[in-house]
Amino acid sequence: MNKLRDRDTKSRKRKRLPASSPSRSPRPSPGPLPARSPAPSPAPTPAPNPSLPSVSLLGAEGESKVEDDILELDEVPSDTLVAIQVLGRELNPKRVVLRHQIYSLLHDKTEVDKEISRLESEHFIRLFQIPNDCTAVMLTKDYIHTIRGVISRNPKHAEITKRFLKALPVMKGMSISAMKLCKVIKSLDHDKALSGLMQVGVIIRKDAQTFHFSIPDVGPLIIDIRNGRKEIKRLINRRRYKEILLKELENVKLRKTRMPPSYHIRDMHGLSMLEFTNTSVGTLVRVSEP
Repeated sequence: MNKLRDRDTKSRKRKRLPASSPSRSPRPSPGPLPARSPAPSPAPTPAPNPSLPSVSLLGAEGESKVEDDILELDEVPSDTLVAIQVLGRELNPKRVVLRHQIYSLLHDKTEVDKEISRLESEHFIRLFQIPNDCTAVMLTKDYIHTIRGVISRNPKHAEITKRFLKALPVMKGMSISAMKLCKVIKSLDHDKALSGLMQVGVIIRKDAQTFHFSIPDVGPLIIDIRNGRKEIKRLINRRRYKEILLKELENVKLRKTRMPPSYHIRDMHGLSMLEFTNTSVGTLVRVSEP
């Protein structure tokens, strides 16, 4: 009996094993953080087109001063057209540009001449032969504006001048015969028509049967060009070494011309009447040897 009791007690002890604490499932380790998508980089600003008009052609609000009729020629005006606009607006009130002044900005004369021919054939500019061995260039719209100003001041020849303006697109070139001129303006009284147009200043006589187209009231400008050249030559030659810094020459007060020094500098540069030498202190200007 005692043996049976002891065996029974041992079996119970085997069954009373200590209760183990419930095992906790390990906390899952956090995985790698999702990579942040990079912030979208701002769209690159397009580089400015070198063929666009310069800032000087824009108004205070950024509105282009280039009229619609010019923009119809090209969405981006050619370098030659921009040069004519810049020189016409910044250097003189009459907006008359000398052809060789354009060469001082654009050095490829062949390309400039080619573009001038194209602009003239498409009626965007007018060319005029003026004294001092010069060819003047004007935007057609500036030429028309000038003539309308003359009509408003002197209405005596308004009717024949308006006919002239109406026929302007078919009158190309720098000269025209008297017969063709009277035909395109539809005038029966030739002498009266030609006399009226000469008084307005839109034509001058070349010979008995031919007329040059002209710019009204251009006489003072021609005198200014001649006087400006003489004064700048005299000013430079009076210097000790017969040279002057360009920045100093640009600020000189010229007495015998109403045009700014920059107008005459470009005029003389385009005709190779001045020599320019770059130095450490600036550009030196000398009068070219004859």
